[in-house]
Amino acid sequence: MKIPILHQLEKKIRHLRRGEHSSTKSRRYKALFKKFLSDHNYFADNHPPKNIHQPIESDPLVSIIIPCFNQFKYTFKCINSIYHNTQSSVTYEIILVDDYSSDKTKEIESHFPNITVIRNSKNRGFLKNINHAAKHAAGKYLLLLNNDTIVLENWLSSMLDAFQNFEGVGVVGSKLIFPNGMLQEAGGYVTKDQHFGNYGKFKSIFDPRFNYIREVDYVSGACLMIKTELWKDLEGFDEIYLPAYFEDTDLCMRVRQKGHKVIYTPFSNIIHFESISYGMNPTSGKQKQMEKNQITFTTRWKEELNETHVKKDIAESKNYERTGNKPTILYIDDEPPNDYQAGSRLSKIYCDLLSKMGYVVKFLPMHINKSNECYIKDLQAKGIECCYLQDRDGRAHALNAKDQNVYEQWFHERPQIFDLYLLARPSSYDYLKVIKKYQPDAKYYYHPADIHFVRSERKMALLQETSTKKIISTQEDIKEKTKEIFMLENAEKVLHVSSYENNFLKTTYGFNNGAIIPCYFFPHSNQPANNTPRRELMYVGGSHEASNDGITWFLREIYHKITQKHPDTILNIVGSCKLQKIDQPNVKILGRVSAEELEQLYSSCIPIIPLRYGAGVKGKVLEAMNYQAPFVSTSIGLEGIRDIELAKKAKDTTVEFAAEVCAVIDNPNHQKSEVEACKNIINSYFTEGAAREALQSILN
Repeated sequence: MKIPILHQLEKKIRHLRRGEHSSTKSRRYKALFKKFLSDHNYFADNHPPKNIHQPIESDPLVSIIIPCFNQFKYTFKCINSIYHNTQSSVTYEIILVDDYSSDKTKEIESHFPNITVIRNSKNRGFLKNINHAAKHAAGKYLLLLNNDTIVLENWLSSMLDAFQNFEGVGVVGSKLIFPNGMLQEAGGYVTKDQHFGNYGKFKSIFDPRFNYIREVDYVSGACLMIKTELWKDLEGFDEIYLPAYFEDTDLCMRVRQKGHKVIYTPFSNIIHFESISYGMNPTSGKQKQMEKNQITFTTRWKEELNETHVKKDIAESKNYERTGNKPTILYIDDEPPNDYQAGSRLSKIYCDLLSKMGYVVKFLPMHINKSNECYIKDLQAKGIECCYLQDRDGRAHALNAKDQNVYEQWFHERPQIFDLYLLARPSSYDYLKVIKKYQPDAKYYYHPADIHFVRSERKMALLQETSTKKIISTQEDIKEKTKEIFMLENAEKVLHVSSYENNFLKTTYGFNNGAIIPCYFFPHSNQPANNTPRRELMYVGGSHEASNDGITWFLREIYHKITQKHPDTILNIVGSCKLQKIDQPNVKILGRVSAEELEQLYSSCIPIIPLRYGAGVKGKVLEAMNYQAPFVSTSIGLEGIRDIELAKKAKDTTVEFAAEVCAVIDNPNHQKSEVEACKNIINSYFTEGAAREALQSILN
């Protein structure tokens, strides 16, 4: 979770903070920051690096408008940082508005020959300069940028991503950072009692509350992107705010009035020196102008503020965000959602779906480590807050419910913002205890990928078959089963993915709070099956013991029966299986593969699912069904899929399993009717529409 450049700076600043007088700190911060930027070529001498020239764009995607009045050093460094830190795939033009400068700004074209410079014959002020320059812009998007800024890596592409990835976006703003490395602004708020503020001011740039994309009341004109068409429709900044101040806040209000969203993205990072563009001279009347324009703003928007904005105490609380009347869900699962573990993939697709359905989703991973920390950013980029603690280096740490002082303190500050809870595993039991302590009437929904004690007891039964001693449950097994039974029994609803497990709990325990939702869902497709010959096998496995047992059993008991008839048959093992060294030459352990590579394997190989125990619905089976691959599975592999018994026959003995694989190798059309029936099941029960309908009926 480290931000390029600034994570190093914050470490140094935090070190300096210890035990120094404030005036000494201030001088040292400034010196540190200047040296730091110099080290990274952001605050070096006043000459651009050689061969850094922006190409002239005849059809730019973005028009960057920079107003300036003197302050050549700042303007130079601003433009230089744009050259260094804008991805080459983004086409842009720079329009500099020189508001009658008297310093070296008059010679700036000699340093940057391909920028457009508009020179005023008299000082016109910030607002008029922006409105005038916008008339010369050719881009689809306008980007308003103060000259007292330094843009950091991927700043512009991240703003464009927010437009492309979210519906109805009208304005996007960046994360603004003070020169001392602390957070300046993560969007702004306006309250119904007429107070204005910046989210996160003087907080850490790593604070997770300010590191996900979200709606805000307004974003600062220091770095603001708007669609050019919308800008023209609104006729730009309202000149009632001349010469400056509150024009950006007013613009965002008018954008929202038109039905568009104002979005803050933490992935676009800007160092903002503040008050350089307009000037810091107290005789400039800055404070008086701000007070005058604030009255103008609040008079215009008084009714809107009363109806749709909150009071100051709420806006300034630690956890406020602009959500309207959307219900907020706290989703607790084992790790940050990803595509590489079945349970994590389940939480990933349902986080996305709940967000699409209008819920505000907060995700709390119970475990974070070096291998899964990278997936936090994927959530944040989708507008989902990931709940964790961060250290001085910006590294994420899970909120561990077993450490009451950590999780309970975190939750104590937040219960009022959560409308319901979605808990995914028995290990969330400790979190539930804290939830119930502060919200005794809190509703929670239990959303298991499978029933853990069913899988565990099946494993024991399998071991018992080959053991001369009686195998009994450990005290830990009994304790974990008790927790899981409690979670299942007391949930408002249990969102099962397996029809078998729903029926099992009804008949065995008398639980009637179960409902069925799809494990995964896929786009509806009528594409014909690929009936080309298949000579290779594939197995997709995770790190679960059941997965490793299944492929080990296949290699030990079944594979040689296949290679006796088809000696060249290759087995591709995909995923995070933890297998011992395999000496068989035709077995390839591929590990994790890309989505494209996995699709290619499904379209050319015969998937095998030789599971002897387990629980839940197997994602590898659904994938094979969706890709219309002829596959071979045991009963455990097919369990829990609605209507699967009408479409597919299980092969549970070693002889049956090997014979079926050989039959598919011999005849590509051997499973033609089964493949078609399986695809019909996917199109009927495993689509986003089916999942949405199921969730709506449950949560409503």
